[in-house]
Amino acid sequence: MSNLKSSIEFAHETADQLSATAKSLEGRIVQVEEHTNLIHAMAADLNKFKEDLQDKEQWARANNVEIRGVPLKKTENLYDIVGLIGNIIKCPVRKEDINYIARVPSLKSDSEKSIIMSLHNRYSKEEFISAARQHRELPASQLGYSGGGNVYINDHLTL
Repeated sequence: MSNLKSSIEFAHETADQLSATAKSLEGRIVQVEEHTNLIHAMAADLNKFKEDLQDKEQWARANNVEIRGVPLKKTENLYDIVGLIGNIIKCPVRKEDINYIARVPSLKSDSEKSIIMSLHNRYSKEEFISAARQHRELPASQLGYSGGGNVYINDHLTL
C-alpha cells in the first residue's frame, strides 16, 4: 500500500511538473507568435521604405541625362562633348543650362564610364532626350572618335 501511495504521489508530482512546463511553453508560444506578427509588420514597413527610397532616388534624378558610349579621353571637356552632341541632334545645350556633368563608372566595366549630365530644367532634359531618340544611332565617329560604337542617350535611372 505504501508503494502504491508513493507511486501515486510521484505521478501527481510528475503531472504537476508537466502541467507547469506546458503552461510555460504556451506562454512562450504566444510570445513567438507575437514576435512573428511583429516581424511581418516590420517586413512590410521595410518594403514600403524601400519603395519610398527608390521613388525619392528616381525623383532626385528627374533632370539627369545619361550618355553612354562616348570613348574616354584624358584631355576631354565634357561640356564640349555635350555641346557637340546637342548640335548633332539639333538640340543645343548651353553651358549655363547644365547643373553638373561628370563621368561615372558603369556596372558593366571599369573602362567604360557614362556621362551624367544634370540640367536645371526638366523640360530641357526632356527636349534633349526626345531629340536624341530621333537619332537612334549616333556613331561616336560623328563626335570625332575613331572606331567606337554608338552613343546612347537616355534618362538616368536608378538600378
